[in-house]
Amino acid sequence: MRIISLVPSITETLYELGLEDQIVGITRFCTEPANRVQSQTKVGGTKDPNLPRILELKPDVVIVNIDENRKEDAEFLKSHGVRLLVTFPNLIQESIEMLEQFGMEFSVESHARSICDEIRSKMDFHPPARKNSLALIWRNPYMTAAPGTYVHHICSFFGFDIGVTGSEPRYPEMSTDAIKTLDPEVVLFPDEPYVFQPRHMDEFRRRFPQISAVRNNKLALFNGQYLTWFGYGTLRALREFPRIAKENQLWM
Repeated sequence: MRIISLVPSITETLYELGLEDQIVGITRFCTEPANRVQSQTKVGGTKDPNLPRILELKPDVVIVNIDENRKEDAEFLKSHGVRLLVTFPNLIQESIEMLEQFGMEFSVESHARSICDEIRSKMDFHPPARKNSLALIWRNPYMTAAPGTYVHHICSFFGFDIGVTGSEPRYPEMSTDAIKTLDPEVVLFPDEPYVFQPRHMDEFRRRFPQISAVRNNKLALFNGQYLTWFGYGTLRALREFPRIAKENQLWM
């Protein structure tokens, strides 16, 4: 089978499922596994795929995601006879179900089962504390993730409760007043989708010296894949993010 992935976390998942020889195209944002994707054919970005190049590669299936890819690009590919596999996991359980679907779809049930079993084995995790939190996914304007998104769910799983309601857009803007009112105990700075850097945390401290997270130095910058990548990324998060939280003393 000839597979094109337009979703970075899906690309990593396909490699971990042993499907490297069937992948014929990925996006320039598909960076994992780092030692194996460099030589892979690139077909543009997640929001600006090179559609003619995708058609030239004659894929049997193109994997897309509702949040990460544009509907008009998916419709173009579909109208040209390309079969799409559409993903949209917003819960750890839905990430497991997606892995199981890939196992059946690509005849790698054993590989998929192994990953799913380890994810399930780690789902009885109980965070040492629950914290009123803000996870930032963008700057200028600041944006966060609302209930119903994978980011919100994984943060909650680890005990970091993002204080926005389900009536918000999926990724609501956070005004200065809204952040002050929320007064988060913890502020998370994942380095994707926005590439937050230490200077951005310093900027945040200057803008919000009065909020609890700043006063108690509970701001953390880390690999954003822990919050945004599903599939195999879910397993990496469950394995590794508790260490990040402990190192930054976020539960204290």
